[in-house]
Amino acid sequence: MVMTILATMAMVMTKTNGDSPLADPRRYFYLSKQLFFIFPIVYLIAASQFAFAESTVTPTFEIKETFVDNSTDTFSETGLITQISPGVIISSNGAKADFAMAYSLDVTRSHDLERDDRESHRLNMSSEFRHKPEWTSYARALSRLTNGNIDGVQSRNPDTIDKNSEQLFTFDTGTTYSERLSRDIQYLAALQLDYADQEDSDSSSGQRVALTIDNYISENILTWEVQGQSRFSKSGSDDDRIDALAVTFRYKFDETLDAFVELGTIHTDSSDLDENRSLVGLSWRPTRQSSISAAAGKLGDDKTYELDAKLTRAHTLFAAKYTERIQVVRDQLFDEQNDQFGRSTQTSTSIVPVVRKRGDFAVTRFGVRSEITFSIFYDELSNPNERNDQITC
Repeated sequence: MVMTILATMAMVMTKTNGDSPLADPRRYFYLSKQLFFIFPIVYLIAASQFAFAESTVTPTFEIKETFVDNSTDTFSETGLITQISPGVIISSNGAKADFAMAYSLDVTRSHDLERDDRESHRLNMSSEFRHKPEWTSYARALSRLTNGNIDGVQSRNPDTIDKNSEQLFTFDTGTTYSERLSRDIQYLAALQLDYADQEDSDSSSGQRVALTIDNYISENILTWEVQGQSRFSKSGSDDDRIDALAVTFRYKFDETLDAFVELGTIHTDSSDLDENRSLVGLSWRPTRQSSISAAAGKLGDDKTYELDAKLTRAHTLFAAKYTERIQVVRDQLFDEQNDQFGRSTQTSTSIVPVVRKRGDFAVTRFGVRSEITFSIFYDELSNPNERNDQITC
């Protein structure tokens, strides 16, 4: 716990430029705001230590090569990004609580792109507490300090760091509660509160409320699910809201194969993104470790597709995923903390709704004490209002 607190505070204090934060009220407010969000998660972790049964320390090493093709009405770039990331993960697991802390040094080099080389310190913390079987709460925090345009050398000079660095801080906390309404019907309610602050950008906050009702626990051949959620984001004087409602019907052919139909509607503050959504697909689960779900349909007037597949052979896992969603870009900061395919090379605190098309393919080889993953991805963001697309491969 001491190491967690000191590491986090060291990253935050780097931005004081060698002076006391009291010397500049804006820096004092910035520092106080981050500590206000960091201390609750540290307190939650410390309070639940008694429940931890075992702890592990895992060194990590990642190499990523990214092909970038960004194109808008006023800007275009094509090139490569090389990222090398050594790090360490400390995790503790117990009967009622789990905790994980991950630190990594991300060394990023750009080729044929008009962007600076970067070196980032990243610290992730997450904690989950199970109040009882049907009720779980969690808290997560990310602090990242990125130094750029310093000729590939990490500088310890406060003046240099202050001029060429950028701080990103995110925090989110939530709770889920699930219970049966009757013998054959159950519900799941979820609440999430989050905050993101990136230097030289307006900070943003968000809330998400979701409710799911289904009868999947029944033995019926035909099962159904109704899911509704409301996502609200605010940044400065701007705010955006996304409401979604979906109804899914599943027909079971046997224990391994079923067909499904999903019908839904999406409403945003941007009328160009108010769309109806329909999908028809098949889901096959030949073994407990392998599954494939594929669907095709319509999102508004355009075709849309979904794929989620996992195949395990010996010590190798093959995974593929493709989705098309309407969301705000800032949600990537929180969603990708639990993303098995890894984090994006670009982040934003923008709350403007976009259509996001994301595809991933990963191969992971497991050893006794290590694993190696090779992955490729395609990420496209489009905004009908601004008529520009951002594509990352």
